[in-house]
Amino acid sequence: MQMDDKTLHDLFEKVGQGKSEESSGCVVSFVVRDQLLYRKYYSKVNDEVVWQLVVPERLRESVLITAHDGLFGGHLGANSTFKRVSAFFFWPGYRQSIKDYCRSCDICQKTFPKGRVPSAPLQPLPVIEVPFSRVCIDLIGPIKPVSARGHQYALVLVDVATRYPEAVPLKSTTTEVVAEALLGIFTRTGLPDEVLSDLGTQFTSDVMREVMRLISVSQLHTTPYHPQTNGLCERFNGTLKSMVKKLMADRPKDWDRYLPFALFAYREIPQESTGYSPFELLYGRNPKGPSELLYHAWTDSSRENQQVPVSQYVQDLKEVLADSVSRAQKAVQNVSKKNRSYRSQKPRMILAGKKVLVLLPTEKNKMILRWRGPFQVIKRLNQCDYVVEISPGIEKVYHVNLLREYVSRNEDVGQNPVVASLGVISGSSAVEEVDIQKVKLQSVPTVQTENVDDVVYSPDLSMQAKQKVQAVFQKHQDKMTDLPGTCDLVQHMVRIPEGAVVNVKQYPLPFESQKVVEEEVKKMLDLEVIEPSISPFSSPIVLVKKKDGSTRFCIDFRHLNKITEFDAEPIPDPEVLFASLRGRQHFTKIDLAKGYWQIPMAESDRAKTAFRTPQGLYQFKKMPFGMSTAPSTFARMMKMLDLDRFKSVHFFDDVLVATEDWCEHLEALNGLLTELGKHGLTVRPSKVEAGFDSIEFLGHIVGEGSMRPVPSKVSKILNVSVPTTKKQVRSLVGLISFYRRYVPSFASIVSPLVELTKKNQPNKVRWSKECQMAFDRVKEILSSEPLVRLPDFSRLFTVRSDASSTGIGAALMQPDDDGVLHPVLYASRKLLERETRYSTVERECLALVWAVDKFHRYLFGSHFFVETDHRPLTYLRQSKTANGRLLRWALSLQEYSFTVVPIPGVRNFEADVLSRLTK
Repeated sequence: MQMDDKTLHDLFEKVGQGKSEESSGCVVSFVVRDQLLYRKYYSKVNDEVVWQLVVPERLRESVLITAHDGLFGGHLGANSTFKRVSAFFFWPGYRQSIKDYCRSCDICQKTFPKGRVPSAPLQPLPVIEVPFSRVCIDLIGPIKPVSARGHQYALVLVDVATRYPEAVPLKSTTTEVVAEALLGIFTRTGLPDEVLSDLGTQFTSDVMREVMRLISVSQLHTTPYHPQTNGLCERFNGTLKSMVKKLMADRPKDWDRYLPFALFAYREIPQESTGYSPFELLYGRNPKGPSELLYHAWTDSSRENQQVPVSQYVQDLKEVLADSVSRAQKAVQNVSKKNRSYRSQKPRMILAGKKVLVLLPTEKNKMILRWRGPFQVIKRLNQCDYVVEISPGIEKVYHVNLLREYVSRNEDVGQNPVVASLGVISGSSAVEEVDIQKVKLQSVPTVQTENVDDVVYSPDLSMQAKQKVQAVFQKHQDKMTDLPGTCDLVQHMVRIPEGAVVNVKQYPLPFESQKVVEEEVKKMLDLEVIEPSISPFSSPIVLVKKKDGSTRFCIDFRHLNKITEFDAEPIPDPEVLFASLRGRQHFTKIDLAKGYWQIPMAESDRAKTAFRTPQGLYQFKKMPFGMSTAPSTFARMMKMLDLDRFKSVHFFDDVLVATEDWCEHLEALNGLLTELGKHGLTVRPSKVEAGFDSIEFLGHIVGEGSMRPVPSKVSKILNVSVPTTKKQVRSLVGLISFYRRYVPSFASIVSPLVELTKKNQPNKVRWSKECQMAFDRVKEILSSEPLVRLPDFSRLFTVRSDASSTGIGAALMQPDDDGVLHPVLYASRKLLERETRYSTVERECLALVWAVDKFHRYLFGSHFFVETDHRPLTYLRQSKTANGRLLRWALSLQEYSFTVVPIPGVRNFEADVLSRLTK
């Protein structure tokens, strides 16, 4: 191998030429021993002879992995790694190779100490001459304990020109409260030209922007995670908290009453930067405080009161203020120059298009704090701020001190992977020789873009409740990520007939779409969802256009699904889930991160998932979408988790924690996250909605004992245009059918639309007046915000049924605490042609039998009432002379326990409407 390496030819020529002395003080020579080339050198430093094995190019990476990346390598720096390598190995330019390798190490770059990244030179802030023309604002809190008057925050304002501070105690930090406090300060100081703040939601909200627009004040904001821009206010915050902490030592709940005294103490002391006190710069004189009173009391003196005209006093005050401001500006400039001299003056510049790592304070534990990325720099805004693309289409501005240029490693394609890490395996003492060609190195995907800070909390939560639920998520922050985990409970298997192979030719892909395929494949490789394959199976790629114009990458598994053995694992029933939510008061919804991709494929079945791309053949390591048995496998995994223990219901990867008590809710949420993490599952933070009284779940709003449609989905129905083809009519009926439970007599209402989809109807539909009336009727009902109650199984149900000449209808109802009946579910259908010829008694009985059968899961096993406006039904169970059809129906009702209650037709409004809307 050494002889074949072109980079070593010059070294072989030096064999036998004798010794030579290098600049490092070592005498070296090249020797062939046992058919291997060595570099022999004598070190004058420690009088030792070292035999270095000369390493050919293809094996050098193995040496570097062992010396730097391995468990015993420790990811040490370039110098330490060089000492380790040079003790045994040599190749031309190996010092630079080691330096480049260590410099481009992904782990080392992401764990690099922030303190060793050079900071950008300090940027001089503009010197403000006019008092209160620019002010800095910030919030302090929450302050514990809450004051006796309910205050737990403070709004702080500092004038940039005079350093004059203001502080107002607050009970909350909503935008309205903060804006009102700001306006209160401005009534004393006048309106500023500019207000500088951080990116807190109180300062960046639409309400605050509108307030500032109305008073003609410009808003300035700091860059994310760089509070130094608002350093004047940040430093004062620390000073003020320290002063108040000492003043309130004896009476902690009166801290808000000590604020004015702390402010006075600060205002009368000369500032180090200006040389004057804030009070003197603002008013042109020093305030009379306790120290001066004590001085005059001991010296029996007082301030001289000179009698001068008002005009002279005003002129003198102007001169004093002008002189003070001028001196203060010079002092500030001198201090700024002095501070800049302490920092490096060499500017840091990162070119657009370069890759960078971003250090964000997402972890409190320094051992797991890492740089995130790499991300691409889009452009440079100024000397310190850069626009960085943190994910496709999402750009953010960061200060250069939070960025570190990422060095990519150019890996040689085709080199053999070599495992050089060592580890201890518990309980095993035998050592096996392993074929290095078959060893797979484990790597961790590093494209996380979400963390625990992306969780959505209910705006109605109190601050204390929000902090408690935030603490639960912080405790499990390692599980809060948009990267899929790997579940250890189940594997997805694909059972097909022995010997069967599915190999479908790839559909032609447009050249423009091949870039989408390439990006998607790279993404799945990075996430370790797929791997290269040599399988005889192959399914084609399908690119589906989404509503937003983008393209969805899919695999067409239809041919494989045709021969796949069916998996009979039951799927969760939404009706059962909704029925279990009655009485729940607190809801938190979580969504597993790419749920299907958290279930591993069985090793023996991976080859069956292979698909073709322009880049080659790949197969899935995780369960893909589109396989007929995938829902059953996912349902089996969720069943094995047994989430019912944590007051939870789930429909595939949507999990809803629903409890009656808040403390119980926090306990259940903590238990759920613990269980998920225990089995390797992760939760996508941006999809978590915590602490809501009512919440969207499976397309409905549930909570407060009721259930209603989602307004955004209803809005889509209201804005649908009139369909012109059969396909569009089917789509419309399918869309509005999702909310049929809220629409009385849904089947009867939409019957004109269904008629348009029959085979004997033309493809281009004839939209009649009846069709428009049916469509308008559905929109009218849904736009009225219909509401149904969630079933309460501790109360008796009531069934109301009715029949007309064209249809039958029913309503399942339950009483509230006042005995008033409320709908739980509506149902209806058209009469079949033969059923229209039934007698009135038969149609009414049919309506009752069909209603009881329709609501079987709610009624069976418990007593219920049947309310009807047709009196003959009250005698149905006692009749012995009824015709055969009525007797058969009466027998079918014998397994139910119910009481028939006759009511006037005017009270049977719901069922009556359901049955007659088809007329």
